[in-house]
Amino acid sequence: MQSGEVMAGLQGKHFYLQFVGDVRLPWCVTLENHCQNVIENSEINRVSIDLNAAENLDSTTLGVLAKVALLVKKSLGIKADLYSVDENIQRLVQSMGFAAIFNIRDEVIAALPDLLPIRFVESEEEDVREAVIDAHRALIDVDESNRAKFQGLVETLKGKNNNS
Repeated sequence: MQSGEVMAGLQGKHFYLQFVGDVRLPWCVTLENHCQNVIENSEINRVSIDLNAAENLDSTTLGVLAKVALLVKKSLGIKADLYSVDENIQRLVQSMGFAAIFNIRDEVIAALPDLLPIRFVESEEEDVREAVIDAHRALIDVDESNRAKFQGLVETLKGKNNNS
């Protein structure tokens, strides 16, 4: 599996994200900060996330996607579009309850604009731990069935914070 990369760009008032390869936990802070900056500081009116080139997404990345979807709903009053034709990715996002927060599309984006890689920024361990906790809390908030999957992880990580 190739290492992951996240591409992004604007076309008019449409913000695009594309996940390529194996996108995992190290991306959580960079990805969330980038998306928050664009959504809160640009005059966008649509968000599309393309997972067609993704090979794998871990639970932290899924949690960050959930946080992005919730921010889009709060800031723009719409659901973001999530694209994937891969049956495994489709099953994964459905199992997380993403149909409640995304328009899930089983197709390829017809006219994906030229996108540039988001510059990965190394994060402090404490910032990553907090981002992981917040991402998993977001998954729990999206679908109650996620509580059984992730509550133990959240409690363990919170315990590490309290012991530091």
